[in-house]
Amino acid sequence: MKASYIARKIGGDKVGNQVALGGVYDLSKRTSVYATYSVLKNEVGSGLSVGSAAASDFTGLKSKGFETGVKHTF
Repeated sequence: MKASYIARKIGGDKVGNQVALGGVYDLSKRTSVYATYSVLKNEVGSGLSVGSAAASDFTGLKSKGFETGVKHTF
């Protein structure tokens, strides 16, 4: 299980908070699956986004992201 919290400031002004939760499950010695969910809350006047979100303006809104994948080591 993984968790993170980020409070972002630019020039002393708070621009957003991000919380992420994720986990990794080993299928075998060399293969695992993973998943992560993240929410970023922008302050008024800030327009950050999670990952490569398609929308261009998140000013004062929340941006959410979810990823899953398989990792295999050769």
